Amino acid sequence: VSDTSDDYSTYSVPAWSVVIMKNYGTPTTSTPVIEYEADVDNKTMEVTINCSTAGATIYYKEGTDSYQVYNGPFELDVSSAKTITAYAKKEDYADSSTTSKTLFIDVYTIYCKPSFNGTPYIHVWKKGSDSLTTWPGASMTAMGDGWYEYEVVDVNQGYDRVIFNDGSSEEGKKTADLTFDKAKPYFKMTGSFTGGWVANKDVTPEVTILFTRPN
Repeated sequence: VSDTSDDYSTYSVPAWSVVIMKNYGTPTTSTPVIEYEADVDNKTMEVTINCSTAGATIYYKEGTDSYQVYNGPFELDVSSAKTITAYAKKEDYADSSTTSKTLFIDVYTIYCKPSFNGTPYIHVWKKGSDSLTTWPGASMTAMGDGWYEYEVVDVNQGYDRVIFNDGSSEEGKKTADLTFDKAKPYFKMTGSFTGGWVANKDVTPEVTILFTRPN
């Protein structure tokens, strides 16, 4: 506030009336978020992509395909893994970073023939990630001839570890941490919570015996 007279007065200026403008450069479009709703029975997903920057246009692609404009949710066959990549752009904004998500639904069965009386439990997880079951795991279903089964529904995880146990959480009443291969889904116990994986239930797992030669 200025005054050309020789006498000056002091004025109070409300804080809300002062606007400080600062140039922060070109704003950047927010990175899109890829979400999905899984249909396990049909192994499909409804994919939704959102961007928090109002008025931004989202572009996406599947695998190595060319980018296309996202116009709304779409259905994706995820019986095998599919990778969706997306980014967003807006006029007078810098383009967003790209984001990707690999989507799949894998359903398979793991089998166990325990060496103890009673129903075995199975704990399933992925190394370094979340588990499918909560310890001591899920009760397996009897299928006859001493065998039990458990269906794994794997949505975007890639579970690769299991522990079989008797459900009691007692020390020593469980197998070691086991890595499984879907080509050999049958675990046959040959000792006290020990055994091996086989391709079918009629095969006896190989057992390695270590011994020391006497002097």
